[in-house]
Amino acid sequence: MKSRLAKILGVSVITIGIFSYSCGSIQDSSSEERASSEEIEKYSIPIPPSEWNKVSAGGLFTCGIKSDSSLWCWGNNFYGQLGTGNNDSQTLPYPVGGDTDWVLISAGAYHACAKKTNGAIWCWGRNDYGQLGIGNTADQNVPVQVGADTNWTAISAGYYHTCAKKTNNTLWCWGDNETGQLGLGDTANRNTPVKVGVDKNWASVSTGVYHTCAKKTNGTIWCWGSNSLGQLGNGNDPYVFSPIRVGTKKDWATISAGAYHNSAKKTDGTLWFWGNDGMNASFKPVKVGTKNNWANLDAGYYHTCAKKTDYSIWCWGTNEAGQLGTGNTVNQSMPVKVGTDKNWKSISAGYAHTCAKKSDNTLWCWGYNKSGQLGIGNNDNQLSPVLVY
Repeated sequence: MKSRLAKILGVSVITIGIFSYSCGSIQDSSSEERASSEEIEKYSIPIPPSEWNKVSAGGLFTCGIKSDSSLWCWGNNFYGQLGTGNNDSQTLPYPVGGDTDWVLISAGAYHACAKKTNGAIWCWGRNDYGQLGIGNTADQNVPVQVGADTNWTAISAGYYHTCAKKTNNTLWCWGDNETGQLGLGDTANRNTPVKVGVDKNWASVSTGVYHTCAKKTNGTIWCWGSNSLGQLGNGNDPYVFSPIRVGTKKDWATISAGAYHNSAKKTDGTLWFWGNDGMNASFKPVKVGTKNNWANLDAGYYHTCAKKTDYSIWCWGTNEAGQLGTGNTVNQSMPVKVGTDKNWKSISAGYAHTCAKKSDNTLWCWGYNKSGQLGIGNNDNQLSPVLVY
């Protein structure tokens, strides 16, 4: 049994020392005899990895929801973005309170927001622009409920602003609005949620650094805010303070906003890009490659990762910290496959790190790790996916 257990590989283990004493008289034994009578056997007992429902890679931190609906965060905590009640950074997943009714999580640059089963939204972390939506600009190191509404369905935390969708398909934004990224027709910051226009047909929303993009129920995509690097996809207008349509197509399926670029998928499974990710630049949507088997995607700061219908993951963009997961730090202008596994379920790209969930609900992270944002117990960058316990 000992030899078999000691050979367990690929999982964390707990080492237990078992001491067995002889039955001889202690007073008649020398210290040497007592020592020789002790047998220390070490058994390696595997710790099963956690199962995760959701994950969101932020700036220098990450948050995830486990299978029991508990919320965990790890990495940098300078602004209280881990929600743990203090400002201590963590290199391993750390529980955010004790509630077990979390269903959605979105990690921004320095703040995070999450939704509970009752439809309420809670935010925490940096708040100097009102990005927490709680009516003030004070940082919060524990989750604080955003208003009293319980009809939220989606949430996206950006750099210094946040947007969310309600059950009636209205869109609401708050926080920094210097470049019109709230879509309210002006540049005034807001510290509580404000409705974007009067439309009631928004399907999803994704926030970048100084811009926002959203999809409507009719399959159109709309963007607003800064267009300094073409991230609005409508030509070269410098700023747009209200939603403006991207092209004329009505066949968009998903949209993800990075720092200064966007990646999107059409209903035919093709992948599209616009803006600037440090490797590619376009002021209007251009198709990425020729494949039409893309399933979902997520845009990080200067990189993007996407899953195919065969459950493989592909990444591209800048790669100075290994955030592409390709085993090196070579930048890539086109999608490159991450390993050989074909059991990936979902993906989240952060500032310079990436996390993904497999079909067995295990969590894997890679890339920049100087703040412990990979959740693996150290601060070493990782060039390939590493299991998070």
